[in-house]
Amino acid sequence: MADVRSGRFSLSVKGQIGGLEVRRAEGVMTRDGAASGTVDLEQAGSLVELEVVYVGGTIYVKGPTGPFQRIPDSLAGTVYDPTDLLDPSSGLVRLLRTAREARTESQEDVGGEAAYRVSATLDGSVLGPLVPNPVPPDVPATLWIGVDEPFLLRVNTKLPATGSAAATELTLSISEFNLEVHVTPPATA
Repeated sequence: MADVRSGRFSLSVKGQIGGLEVRRAEGVMTRDGAASGTVDLEQAGSLVELEVVYVGGTIYVKGPTGPFQRIPDSLAGTVYDPTDLLDPSSGLVRLLRTAREARTESQEDVGGEAAYRVSATLDGSVLGPLVPNPVPPDVPATLWIGVDEPFLLRVNTKLPATGSAAATELTLSISEFNLEVHVTPPATA
C-alpha cells in the first residue's frame, strides 16, 4: 500500500458520518491531493447527490441544480478529504501497520479479486483522523487483503453509538490501484 499513488474508492455508510446522513460516496483519489466523485446524503428524508472535486486543498461542490461552488477556505477544513487515505505516513498504510490481533478467517472474492478476509483490531488514534466520527481506542474491523498483490481491497468496521447518534457501520472498498487520474478545477459560477 505504501506504493499506491491513486485508486478508485467506494464508501457505504449505515448511520451518521461527520454528523451527516451520508449513505454512499465514490470516486477516484490520488496521494497528491486530488479527488473527484459523488456523495449521496439524506436530507429531510430525501436522498441528495452532490458532486465533489478536491484539487490541491481547494474543494468544489455541485448540488442537484446549479453550477459548482468553491467551498471557502474557512470551511474547507471541515469537509472530509479522501486523499488522506493514501498518505503513507498517516493513512491506510499506517492503519495497517498498527493493526493488532490480526487473524486470517477465510479467502473470498472482492470485486473479482481473490482476497484474504482478516479480523483485526484497529488503533483508534490512527483511525480517528481518517474518519470524521468519534472513535474509541480499539476498533474491531474486518479487512480484505489481496492474495496476488497485498493491497487493502476492503475494510469494514462499526463505530459505537455516541450521544444521541446511533452506531455507524462503514465499508470502504478500494480498487484500480495506481490508475491514471486527472482532476482539474471545475468551472464555477
